[in-house]
Amino acid sequence: MKKTATTALVITLAGLGAAGSVAAAPHRADMPTFEDLDTNGDSVITQAELDAKQAAKFTENDLNGDGFLDTTELLQAAKGRLAKGPRGDADPTAIAAKIITRSDTDGDGRISGDEAKGPLARNFDSADSNGDGFIDADELKAGLVKRAGERGPRKSPEERIAMLIERADTDGDGKLSPTEATPRNAGKIFARMDTDSNGEITRAEWDAAIASRRDNN
Repeated sequence: MKKTATTALVITLAGLGAAGSVAAAPHRADMPTFEDLDTNGDSVITQAELDAKQAAKFTENDLNGDGFLDTTELLQAAKGRLAKGPRGDADPTAIAAKIITRSDTDGDGRISGDEAKGPLARNFDSADSNGDGFIDADELKAGLVKRAGERGPRKSPEERIAMLIERADTDGDGKLSPTEATPRNAGKIFARMDTDSNGEITRAEWDAAIASRRDNN
């Protein structure tokens, strides 16, 4: 699964609507569990369950009950996670260590070409700065620091909410309706996870989608 689709997947399945696209999507901790979304406990997730979950979250975030999410409500919904920013303040050393732990199957403390997955595999040669055929923790850390510098300073919560509304507010009224707050490709994401096209996401299909997300991040 591509990274853009993964992001939409998190937004949709979290039931957070557009508010989650700024706050929840970048943070793996916010990914709901299978049990969170299987609201009737029948061991499958349906589109109806996701729709109901998102509708309930929209209503929860619509603090003034007017049927729309405005800037104030979106900021309130996203307050803690949004303030941290999409890249957060994570230590690149810790991130590098986690990547190695996840990918280093032979336990030698570094990642070979065969062990690398996702973006790391696609950019293996540039990440392997000393050209020894392996990526170690120092090389990973250097790459993370470089990428953070290229992205520049984080935008403020207010700036990112404004960008969100600008992208999703199709009628230009400065706030988001339930339709505008729902990711446009939500149905496609569900269909992609529902690999046997029977209208239900099983535990196996869920686990496969989560594994694909890890491989592409």
